[in-house]
Amino acid sequence: MVWDSLSDTGFQLLGELEEIKELGIIDGYSPGVESQKRVPQVERQLLVHIDKVLEFKRAPHTDVSENETEIARP
Repeated sequence: MVWDSLSDTGFQLLGELEEIKELGIIDGYSPGVESQKRVPQVERQLLVHIDKVLEFKRAPHTDVSENETEIARP
């Protein structure tokens, strides 16, 4: 999601995760220095195949674009 809070406009990106790359893991983890969660920090790069870009607003909205409002009938 990309969103500008001042104008309440943005976009939702819908897609599938294709790849995760491990870029780095914290070196010298120290529970006294780090948060009490005790989970090492990891930097990752995510590759996502975007299928759709939808308008986003904080106001009530749906995840269906106007072009998809046709109802499937049995």
